[in-house]
Amino acid sequence: MASGETERMSAQDESAKPLFPVLVTGQQSDVKSQSLFPVHSDTANKPAIDLNNDLEWLENKSFLTTALLLTEEKNQSVPEQISVSPTPSSTIETSFTRQSAAASESSSEEADVAQTDIKPLNLKRRYSVSESDEEVLSVAKSTKASDTSVSEKKAKDKKHKKKKKKHKHKHKESRKRSPSEEVKQRPAEKMIDPSKTFIEEIPGLEAENAFRVDRSCEKSLWNYESVYKGHIARYFRLTNNCFGNSNITLPSIFKGEKHKNTVSRYYTKDKRKEMRAKGVFVAVDGKVANETAQYISIREKDAKGGSISKSREEFTPAGIMDPATSMYCQGKGAAGKESTEVGSGLDETFERTAYYNRRLHEDPSNVKLWLEFVAFQDQVFQDARFSAKSVLNRRLRDSFQPPRACIEKKVAILDKALKANPSCLELQIEKLAVEQDVTDSTSLAKQWDDLLFVHSADVRLWRHYLQFQQSRLSTFSVGRMGKLYHRCFRTLSPILEGKVKVVKMADTDNLEEEMIGVFEQYCSFLHQSGFTEKAVASYQAMIEFNLFRPPSLNLTPTSDCVAVFESFWDSGVARFGEPGAKGWAAWVENSGQVSTHSFIQVKTDAEQEEILQQDSALWNTWLKIERLCQGAHWLPWRPDTTKEETEDDCEDLDRMVLFEDVAPVLFRLRLSASCSRLVTQFLQLLGLVQQQGTEEYATPFHQLLLEAMHQVSTSHGVNVGVKVDSVWQPRTELVQFVQNTLRQSAAYFTGWYQTFFTSQLLQLQACKHGCQDVASLSEKQGKEVRKFGKNLLKETQNRNDLLLWDGYIRMEWALGKSKDALSMLQTALAMFTSSVTDQDHAGMAGLCSLYRTHAGICLNFTPTELVSLTGRKPSPPADCKKKVVASFVCLMDTGKFSASKEHTVSAAQVLKTRRKFQSILKDLINSPEDLSDSFGKMHAVQHVNCFALFELCAVGLGDSLKVFESSFQLCTLASQTASSPQIRMAIKGVEKELTHNLVTLLRNYASVEAVSLGQIRSRLDTGLSRFPDEPSLLRQLVDVESGSWLAGRLRRYFEQATREPASVYPVLFEVLAEMQRHAKLVATNTVHANSRGDSEQTEGMSDTGTVHRVRAACERGLQHKVAQHCPLLWRLYLHFEAKYGSIDRAEGIFYRALQTCPWAKVLYLDGVELFATKQFQELVDLMTEKELRVQIPLEEVELLMNSEPQDAAAEDTLEEES
Repeated sequence: MASGETERMSAQDESAKPLFPVLVTGQQSDVKSQSLFPVHSDTANKPAIDLNNDLEWLENKSFLTTALLLTEEKNQSVPEQISVSPTPSSTIETSFTRQSAAASESSSEEADVAQTDIKPLNLKRRYSVSESDEEVLSVAKSTKASDTSVSEKKAKDKKHKKKKKKHKHKHKESRKRSPSEEVKQRPAEKMIDPSKTFIEEIPGLEAENAFRVDRSCEKSLWNYESVYKGHIARYFRLTNNCFGNSNITLPSIFKGEKHKNTVSRYYTKDKRKEMRAKGVFVAVDGKVANETAQYISIREKDAKGGSISKSREEFTPAGIMDPATSMYCQGKGAAGKESTEVGSGLDETFERTAYYNRRLHEDPSNVKLWLEFVAFQDQVFQDARFSAKSVLNRRLRDSFQPPRACIEKKVAILDKALKANPSCLELQIEKLAVEQDVTDSTSLAKQWDDLLFVHSADVRLWRHYLQFQQSRLSTFSVGRMGKLYHRCFRTLSPILEGKVKVVKMADTDNLEEEMIGVFEQYCSFLHQSGFTEKAVASYQAMIEFNLFRPPSLNLTPTSDCVAVFESFWDSGVARFGEPGAKGWAAWVENSGQVSTHSFIQVKTDAEQEEILQQDSALWNTWLKIERLCQGAHWLPWRPDTTKEETEDDCEDLDRMVLFEDVAPVLFRLRLSASCSRLVTQFLQLLGLVQQQGTEEYATPFHQLLLEAMHQVSTSHGVNVGVKVDSVWQPRTELVQFVQNTLRQSAAYFTGWYQTFFTSQLLQLQACKHGCQDVASLSEKQGKEVRKFGKNLLKETQNRNDLLLWDGYIRMEWALGKSKDALSMLQTALAMFTSSVTDQDHAGMAGLCSLYRTHAGICLNFTPTELVSLTGRKPSPPADCKKKVVASFVCLMDTGKFSASKEHTVSAAQVLKTRRKFQSILKDLINSPEDLSDSFGKMHAVQHVNCFALFELCAVGLGDSLKVFESSFQLCTLASQTASSPQIRMAIKGVEKELTHNLVTLLRNYASVEAVSLGQIRSRLDTGLSRFPDEPSLLRQLVDVESGSWLAGRLRRYFEQATREPASVYPVLFEVLAEMQRHAKLVATNTVHANSRGDSEQTEGMSDTGTVHRVRAACERGLQHKVAQHCPLLWRLYLHFEAKYGSIDRAEGIFYRALQTCPWAKVLYLDGVELFATKQFQELVDLMTEKELRVQIPLEEVELLMNSEPQDAAAEDTLEEES
């Protein structure tokens, strides 16, 4: 190319210098044909390049200096010289340093480098790296300036590409040829196996050859400063704790990164499929030929339990053949792979799904089966809830909540069920309950209203509707809920009276009992929301309206009776439970004359002054005063006419209850059992819980009534580690009111109910001292209770009440006065044994109870409410057993009991007594009329108890257990032939009492004799299979299993029992069992720490696992419909988490509790106690917004705290002046 043209091109491209100007030689070619490495320039016209200045920017640590790519293959080659030092990656920096140093010493050496003629090379040829850093590979390629146009160059490129593809195999051969004679003369490079990683794996490898050449031409290193981080090996630390000492925590390296932890064990798809696979039925072969065999032969069984005709062992004599070989020996072909895979995929879940689909296709009107299929979807979607991807990062509550896909599938199944059963109310209620979490409140409320409009006479639907409206925080308010309850009573009362006839209505006979349940739910709602005065006034009005209604108004319509009752309510006369109350009928007979009476007045001024003087924080002072007023203000305020008070003198208008507040809930009762149940519910509202539960606990609505531990009669004595109102501590005024209620009820009722309310007076004497059982009383308190009991027995109506005698004697026994109780028993038996006939069920029930108590004291047993496996007592002597046998002989012979005569009983007398027991037992159970009576039912229960104790002392424990088994068989036969539901319910009650007494007898006998724990467990399992919601049996189970640290059996039972519970009690006792276990563990560690003298708990068993167990039990239980609206369960969970867990987690639990139980004022007060420093004002405002009762405003407390010193000084000044 001409020199002028060269200068012109140089001037144009001065700013666009080549990216890698290694050397510039000769004439410069055209810009368009210039390559990335311009090695074909003329060196004659320009001086050599100073490598120190021009090659410093090439010192890139990540750039691998292997052979450079050459220019196009068809350019003419000019012998030039390029000096490149291809060093390995490990020594690249050293090579460049040495290269730069050599260039700076002598630039002339670079110009005189020997030139070597090199043949044209392929572009893709790569050169090996020399073993020495000083070796230089000199390559050159001639180029020729071309004046070819752009179009000709593109044509040549296309032709060159085709030629490359055609001669691809020639390129491979060219790679094997050495590049030059100099390369051939170099020592052969030692090839290293690329599969080797460590130096020790390559024998005979010298240190100078311990490197690997990367021939992959990493082009990314030309553009980036370092190697890609993904190609560098890293390690991850699985824990930040030091092994051996968990107190040392290492700092986390990845503080800002979020790591995804994966869990493969038990969470992979194959493992979950294997765990769900249906097991193989096997059975132990009873015929063992060789007794010295080292194994027990088993045989496979089919799904129905029958043995398979031919097993594989018949064709595998030594048991060494696999299934395929065994089938080959039988002359059968091996099972195909496809059939094996299909069979393995049909696990138990798919089998049950196919079963439901087949059954529902055959019988679409089976509502129970549809509901079972809906409940089964929780098990189907179990994999989605416990998948490996989200099991670690998911909240605990989400692990037990069904996913949205499960809910949508349930809704689809229910829609299909409703197409087959459009008029089924149970399916419609279930669908509304399922859609509760996925449908907006407005649409859901409209669906409820539409359903209620069609089925307005269904009480159960009303209760579901009221529960739904009561548990929605967004739309809840006390005033709105009160109107809904009043609307319910206005709708159902005309139907109960017969004024309104309903075409389709189920359970018409139980309408009265259902309405009593609604009334109890309404009064409990008022009490829990803070309006205890309205709840008490509603019960007073209902009892006066039904128990003490004038006889002249019996045939009067209910609306007219309500109008007349208003005059009695506003007259100011004493009402039910108040001192001097005579009743509505007595007031009418006296022509409306009002007699003077004393009001129950509760003053809390002195106690409030003590609280204000403590100088506590504002929230603490308000909380104490609020709880004080709530416990004291339970009776409606009325003006005292003797003190000339009027309604204007009422300081708090919420304490005054008008007639308009109680009139909408008044309705008429016809049965005496309903009236007694009404009084019993009133006593439970006041705090006196009877020991024996009622039949109402097995309903899903019983959860709304529980807010404190003392309301569960069988929970006393259970240490759960937290205090949630475990003991009822009434004020003196409340004890007086309850005592008046019991006496007035006993005066009204006769027979069994009179005895029951009178015996509750004895229980009240123990409860007023803050004790749930008599054994917890002090000696002084015990004397007071004994004195009260004796005075009670001296009353005329109680002298011949044998059940009341038995109750007092058992109280003496529980107080530890066994000798006094035994002497009193002997006196009572001598008086009443010969005077009671077999037809007198009341007398025989009391007499059998006395004989049972006598046998228990003689056998050194413990009272029923104090039975425990922890205490061990000495065995009774043989004379005591003979004494018990002789006493039961007197019971059956109706002879006179004598404690002084000899206790010698012949075998004939024993046989005669046994036959008499058996005949009376058959007569009692086979007579439905007797069991329908309360005394007759109790007579049957006590008769079986006496018969079992007789067999225990005469023969042994085995015959005693046979008595209960035969009794259960008789009850089953009687229940099958019963003619009415009432009789079946009575028989069921007998079975329940007998089951409880059977377990109590076994536990009592185990305390004095050696009894297998398996016998107690088997009877408990049998009883709980019949009555899974019985609180007394659940408490027995917890007591039996809590004696051991092994809780697997108890957890397995509750896992089965809480899958589909019918009431809140199985869920509640599961939580109590786990909390009791945790409290026991904490107490054990504390004792060990105290014994060593440590200030902190440094050793012992960790409670981490038990804390997680309690959380899981609470979360799992709160997902059930029968427990998710229970304030007591939420309070237990909240207090446990706040004490043993995280306060932040407890705050989340608190707000969840408010969303499901917005009416429970105790939850708000617990929130103030636990989170007052953050949300005190917010909680008080929320209570005011939801119209909950606030006894004392917050502003008033602030004024009292600020004005306290001034008021005290003013009072002192007034006293001095006076």
